Amino acid sequence: MLVLQTVVSYRSVPRIINLFKTRTELTLEWIPHFTSVINWTLRLGLGMLKQVHTIHKPWLAIIDHSIDIGTKKALVVLRVAIDALKHKNQAIQLKDCECIGLSVCETVNGKTISIELEKIFSQAGMPSAIIKDCDSTLAKGVKLWSEKQDTTIAVVDDIGHVMANALKAQFEKTTAYSRFTSLISRGANRLRQSELAFLIPPKLRSKGRFQSISSLGKWGEKILHVFAVKGCAKRGSILSKLRTALLIPALCGNLDEITIRTALNQASHRDLKNWEPENIPYTIRKKRRAFFVS
Repeated sequence: MLVLQTVVSYRSVPRIINLFKTRTELTLEWIPHFTSVINWTLRLGLGMLKQVHTIHKPWLAIIDHSIDIGTKKALVVLRVAIDALKHKNQAIQLKDCECIGLSVCETVNGKTISIELEKIFSQAGMPSAIIKDCDSTLAKGVKLWSEKQDTTIAVVDDIGHVMANALKAQFEKTTAYSRFTSLISRGANRLRQSELAFLIPPKLRSKGRFQSISSLGKWGEKILHVFAVKGCAKRGSILSKLRTALLIPALCGNLDEITIRTALNQASHRDLKNWEPENIPYTIRKKRRAFFVS
């Protein structure tokens, strides 16, 4: 539950439990090794897959391939009840989904995907529709599977991938886009390790670049607005200070209960509030947020 609900690493779990054992009145006979926590989590996932069964209410299947895992890929199939979509005013979340299929294969093509979908849907039942991205291999697999069915299953390409492909087809080979991305790359290299590092543009992804193109567009629009100021720029430089990390003294020494209580009594929240602006300047993230939100 620590891994799944608080999203901590497997190695952190024994340390957290040991902290409760040594610093609270909680009685624990033993503390599991992190490999045990891994095994419990994997067993839980396998058990959930074995419990998959048909349901009577209509549902949608969302299918996708993971990124490469070494030389293999994972085919994931999620089930979302249509009723869940009717009552949502926002995007669906993991809690709205049920994983009904997981297959890891080294050879991925239309035929292998069709075979895996046959196995998954024979256990989970037939979906009312299938939602997928525009990957050609995935599309071929879904088509081969659909051709074997007695009833027609609607297949929907998700709108994000459709729009990204449309933008890619329209702009990727244009001179203006090529020059724009080239200038962004050169500009980012010059801004790194400088006082203006908070102005670095969003990272250009090699895959799925046009799915996140809106953030790059907003960045470009903001920068153009800054450059559009007439006349000479106001003189002065950004104040630079060395960041003093309060975490360093907190990590040193033997932190027993008396030491911690004494230190907390000597430093109130008001003291911290007064200390911070004098010793810690805006971080790059804060500068970036203040610049682009304003």
